[in-house]
Amino acid sequence: MFYLIISIFREYLPIGGCNNMDEETLKLAYGEDSDLIKDKRIAAIQALSGIGACRLFADFQKRFSPDSQICIPVPTWSNHHNIWRDANVPQRTFHYLSSRIKRLEERNQRSKSGESQVCSYS
Repeated sequence: MFYLIISIFREYLPIGGCNNMDEETLKLAYGEDSDLIKDKRIAAIQALSGIGACRLFADFQKRFSPDSQICIPVPTWSNHHNIWRDANVPQRTFHYLSSRIKRLEERNQRSKSGESQVCSYS
């Protein structure tokens, strides 16, 4: 269960965020019995905003997977392109919605090594 302890002496969470939220988010995304979680082969971080999260990931991607590229959907927010350009990560775009038949296009978008995809947020 997710608990947030509120203190009258602190207006914000600590810089690392709420540890319980990271743990519960991983369980939600990968399952409570995930070997990735049990073997501590996966981690989570928190960011102040969606744009902040994108920027953190772009820097992480460039540092730890320098030969990778990002796949950015069309349409997307215009600042997504700027984030990965500023991090010097090569970009490609793809159309995830076919205007003629209104369905998700899957061609060439299946998991390819060294590629990541920007997800939309609100």
